[in-house]
Amino acid sequence: MKKILACLFLLSLPAGAALAEEETGWYAGLTAGFVTVQAGGFSSSDPVNYGPVVGYRFAGYPHWSIEGVLTATVTKGELNKNIGFANDYGDKWSTRTYAVYGVFRTPFRDGGDAYFKVRAGFAGDDINVATEAGDLNDERTSLSAGIGVGWNIGKFALEVDYTYLEEDVDFVGMTLLRRF
Repeated sequence: MKKILACLFLLSLPAGAALAEEETGWYAGLTAGFVTVQAGGFSSSDPVNYGPVVGYRFAGYPHWSIEGVLTATVTKGELNKNIGFANDYGDKWSTRTYAVYGVFRTPFRDGGDAYFKVRAGFAGDDINVATEAGDLNDERTSLSAGIGVGWNIGKFALEVDYTYLEEDVDFVGMTLLRRF
């Protein structure tokens, strides 16, 4: 996966250099999506997370930005009841995520509204399973990367992306951004 992201990023560099300047400055929005965990027992259903996104697109480098993302669970996931884990620890789980990324966006074609997005940085997650004896938590921070596509709609942008948060934990979501 890391090699694919690196290749896609390198292929998109020449296209970004040839494009006219785009808006720079602050942007903010909301993201929502599913957090998936591939570890045994977690994937009966995935939690739905949402939260704020804040970023800054650099003057002189309009395709580059820095972005912060926070999400929290609004609909808890269910544990697979076919294993002993759910009976011992409860049947619902949730997660909080936080991340800081360097982001590169480039239009698919000159003057077009659709664009390709690549991001890489650091992310953390805190997975929580509620139990009768107390909460079971697993918090980790690691390198993170993602790819996606987006559409500019005036001062707004709509993005759909996949993000690798850490080993066995991914986020697939949709983001609505507003440029200021």
